[in-house]
Amino acid sequence: MDLLQLSWAVVLFIVAFFVSKRGIPVLVEAALSKRLMDEPEEHRKIHNESVPTLGGIVFIGSLWLVFSLHPQSILFDGFGYLLAASIVLFVTAIKDDLFVLSPTKKLLAQFTAAIFLIFGADIYVETFGGVFGIETVPYAASVLVSIAVFIVVTNALNLIDGVDGLAATTVIICSLFFSFWFFTAGVYPLALFSLFFAGAMGGFLWHNREPASVFMGDTGALLSGFYLAFMGIKFLNTAEAAPSEFAWQANTPVILIAILIVPLYDTLRVFLLRVLNGKSPFEADAEHIHHQLLNTGFSHTQVTLSIVGIQIFIVTAAIMLSPLMSVNYLLLTIIALSVLIFPTLSFKRKIISKVTGLELEDENRFSHPVEPEEILDEVNDEDPGSSVFGEKETEFKKSNGTTVNQTG
Repeated sequence: MDLLQLSWAVVLFIVAFFVSKRGIPVLVEAALSKRLMDEPEEHRKIHNESVPTLGGIVFIGSLWLVFSLHPQSILFDGFGYLLAASIVLFVTAIKDDLFVLSPTKKLLAQFTAAIFLIFGADIYVETFGGVFGIETVPYAASVLVSIAVFIVVTNALNLIDGVDGLAATTVIICSLFFSFWFFTAGVYPLALFSLFFAGAMGGFLWHNREPASVFMGDTGALLSGFYLAFMGIKFLNTAEAAPSEFAWQANTPVILIAILIVPLYDTLRVFLLRVLNGKSPFEADAEHIHHQLLNTGFSHTQVTLSIVGIQIFIVTAAIMLSPLMSVNYLLLTIIALSVLIFPTLSFKRKIISKVTGLELEDENRFSHPVEPEEILDEVNDEDPGSSVFGEKETEFKKSNGTTVNQTG
């Protein structure tokens, strides 16, 4: 890629950010007028106000817009199949955000999207890189593993989208790492796709940080998770096949796990707890890492910064320890670090509370049933006659410098 194309990439990165940043207010006003909101009517919900959803429409649209404007996009091997997979997930997620789909239908859409990339674009896990002594795997087994990777990562990212800014920040960190590697390896179309994804997500994060004025919804979360799975598989395959640029390339599978440690660890831990407690692994609850930190008294911003700080620490540790350990010992070390550091046990939360001086919240505050009437009373406590939607619209328009004439 020459200097002109590189300069144009920088411009488009900035464009991706501002298209998302300026597009979100437009979407929010439309959502407010049509009352397309995420309601605080479930006991697991952390917010106590109605918040517009469908934010993913803007940053996904921004990503594809700017990527299509760069000459490297025509060199993207599998571009059409990724776009087709994206459309399948986009339509499914939109329907789920608006009408709520069954888990079976969403899994079918994810399976279909994965099949498009695996058989259409030949994007599948080609090697285990020595994990458990396995290098190359038979094609049939590789297809099954790849389908599992797409589905697990897609849903794992969706599951951590529980506090303001967490999923978006995680995506930005992962995308920037992948972009760095793809630039280093000379895979410029993927480098730019990852870079523009980070830029578009940054514009969304501007409005999703605490207090969030918009959520990404399934439209954003499912596609973001799917793109992370796609970039992760390409990272694994290219880093294993490329000449050794870095010491950590000998342990690429573990580096990939470290990059995705937040959604993977949280999801696998929660699923295991549900099974051990005799519940369905797909039954929603309030046992995620972000719930545990909220119970410690952290704000949404503190939760997000703490979790992504742990993510960065684990990735750094994996890279630094790579020259000293084999792939399997490094994997065990990363798992041990995750179990040790993530605040998922009550005694660790008590230690955090003592160190920070924060008061522990009720451990069951997200776990007991709450009647919808209670929530509405709490939301409208200051003014029982006020409108939830009207308050949110007033707050949003004031924050964006718009004059609001509200009648009461």
